[in-house]
Amino acid sequence: MLVIFVIIAIDKLVDQAIRLFRPAKGIFDGQPVEVLRDGVIHMSARGTRQIGNLELMELLRLKGVENLGSVRCAYMETSGALSVFAADPPQPGLRIVPPVECVPADCSPDQARCCVNCGQMDDAASHCPNCGTDGWAPAIAAPKYR
Repeated sequence: MLVIFVIIAIDKLVDQAIRLFRPAKGIFDGQPVEVLRDGVIHMSARGTRQIGNLELMELLRLKGVENLGSVRCAYMETSGALSVFAADPPQPGLRIVPPVECVPADCSPDQARCCVNCGQMDDAASHCPNCGTDGWAPAIAAPKYR
């Protein structure tokens, strides 16, 4: 009984600290992290939430996103949920439906292209300036995200 009482007391103290002291909320609950901006996955922010790019793309597909270019920004919330905000108007970007890993990445030299790992647009680089990979896919016009 004493162990249960101590655990409940600590829980109540933490809840009280969160209510009274704003910095305590960040320490105990964490803060939302922007994981995507203007159709490009933030590589540094992604690591803070221990989520891979393919997992992030899966969460976006579950929210109805077909193309990274249709997303203005996305946040990984402290609960683990993903908040997605639409770009208006949508921009060309990386198509994630069907999943990137299911479609061979081939791009002709004369078309706009984006990195298959993070969605960064670049027409000339051999390696992505955002994530360093060398896989490229055609940048596809994005449908409007609802």
